[in-house]
Amino acid sequence: MNTLLNRRWLLVTMLLATVVGAGYLVVPVGQGRVSQASCDKIQVGWTETHLDALLGGSDSKLFDLTTNQPVLLEAGWRNEDGDEIKVSFGGSLRATGKSFTPTKLSVFELAKGRIERRMRALWR
Repeated sequence: MNTLLNRRWLLVTMLLATVVGAGYLVVPVGQGRVSQASCDKIQVGWTETHLDALLGGSDSKLFDLTTNQPVLLEAGWRNEDGDEIKVSFGGSLRATGKSFTPTKLSVFELAKGRIERRMRALWR
């Protein structure tokens, strides 16, 4: 009887460890910068500085060939899961439009990508 009780405790402990481990690998830790909520916060008239503070830096700069000055016409931000925010700018270099495009990956592809990223992070 005592052995049977010990086996059950061992099985319950192993099951709990498996569930917690799988949860760590699959469930996202927190909402990243690129999300529908972040896109909703963006307002028409914002400058690149406001957007960098909210979303982080973007390398989507275009240069005017006549003056060799950077002219930002559209900037994009993308997260690890493939969600994307694009912001278009007018002549005054202020935001004139925005769009959020959710990832086209399936739930299983998202989980696989998260597991791969977390496994790489564990081995570093």
